[in-house]
Amino acid sequence: MPGGQGATRVPGVRVNAAHIRKERDRWVVPGTYRLWRDVGLRGRGVERVGHTEWRACGEDESSRVRNTMRNTAFTDFLYSTGLRVQEAGSLLLAELPAADNVEARLPAAVAKYSRARTWYAAPTVMRTIGSYVTAARAAAVRRALREGRYDAIEDIIWVTEVRRTRKGTLEAVSDDGTTMSLNVLKPAMRRRLFWTRNGHPEPMALWLNEGGAPFYHESWIGVFDAANERLWAAIEATGAAPSDELTVTPHSLRFSFALALTVQLHQRLDAAHGWDDTVAYGDGSRYDEVFRTVKDVLGHRSVETTRDIYMPRVQRLRFDRIFGSATGKAGSTSDLVSELAQDLVEVRDLTGRDT
Repeated sequence: MPGGQGATRVPGVRVNAAHIRKERDRWVVPGTYRLWRDVGLRGRGVERVGHTEWRACGEDESSRVRNTMRNTAFTDFLYSTGLRVQEAGSLLLAELPAADNVEARLPAAVAKYSRARTWYAAPTVMRTIGSYVTAARAAAVRRALREGRYDAIEDIIWVTEVRRTRKGTLEAVSDDGTTMSLNVLKPAMRRRLFWTRNGHPEPMALWLNEGGAPFYHESWIGVFDAANERLWAAIEATGAAPSDELTVTPHSLRFSFALALTVQLHQRLDAAHGWDDTVAYGDGSRYDEVFRTVKDVLGHRSVETTRDIYMPRVQRLRFDRIFGSATGKAGSTSDLVSELAQDLVEVRDLTGRDT
């Protein structure tokens, strides 16, 4: 999926202009992500604070946003894990890591190339997921039970037990005694899994719609499109130019996570080896460890793919920006990624230097 397509605005006409802004919105800096989330998904207002800078402010009373807690939890999740939309959108509650853990196994059946891998999440984003589960998701389940929605579903597979195998994978046991490996269950089959939790029946799927049924991962595209339109309408009303329009996709968040991770790992490797700005970047081979790590986290097939995408962007940062100034003080990862937006047209920043 491309990073996003721009648009040329003519009164009454919307023209596809991918050739004008090809891949421009593949990366968004942290502050701009928060602007997009708060205005596009939470329905907050916006104010202009510079020539091409905006910030969220107050509440937009005309906004009709829905499913705010679910949608922001999902986009925060993508932005902090780098998972693809199918990978994150097909997870089951049972597959989330324990509260004191920051890693979990992604099942092969939902991963690209059908290769299982480990994914990592910061405790803060897992707390956000936990809040969604105990509040918005629980409310959707109660609504479904109250309206008898689950009684109308005919192809439910009732799960009586979920257990971990000796290999570390999870398997589910249905009410007829059938054992199913969650590692090989495709998204369509996962949406049929139900269990009894907290004394009542509910889907095993993590993400639910307002009616309490599993939310199809393909439907997230509509959520992103609506947020893009809402943000554009808000900043356009302040006099924004067509070139200021932002198109965020699930892949934008994945790429943005990976770029920040790449910069951060460069910093750490430099600190570990005592490299300073007297050492030329060269062909990047000194950072093979970085690109291998990013490859594994993203689930790329080869390290060459990872290197080809991210090394040119990191090289565009001046060496002292990544690894510290002459005084030896390094910038934060957020600041460094924001620096890239000053040099690269495809890295979007609508909020100014991130703090």
